Amino acid sequence: MATSLLHTIPTPTFAPGRVNTSVHPHIAISTVVASLDTQFGGAFKVIGTAKVSGTPDIPVRRFVGLFHERSRRIVRSVWSDAAGSYAFYNVSQGPWSVVSWDHTNEYNAVIAANIFGVPM
Repeated sequence: MATSLLHTIPTPTFAPGRVNTSVHPHIAISTVVASLDTQFGGAFKVIGTAKVSGTPDIPVRRFVGLFHERSRRIVRSVWSDAAGSYAFYNVSQGPWSVVSWDHTNEYNAVIAANIFGVPM
């Protein structure tokens, strides 16, 4: 294993006695291949709280998805913590739709549309 943070990972040769001429180096950081979200990434964050409406509102743990409104694609997903808080970091400014699903099937999904990220 290389000791530097940046090293190349060669493509293995499977045929014995043949020289692999198709070695394409990949940049890896600590043996994890780094990737950037060039389409939806940015310097903004979308934060919020999942809760059940009531008097008072009750924060709950839910599966939350972040949808890009113009392309209608899900970009990120996360489980909210026990206090209902969720956050999506390093996203573009938006506009976004945030969808929260109830895994207990007691409530319908909740959608918050036209959400814009705040600078980090």
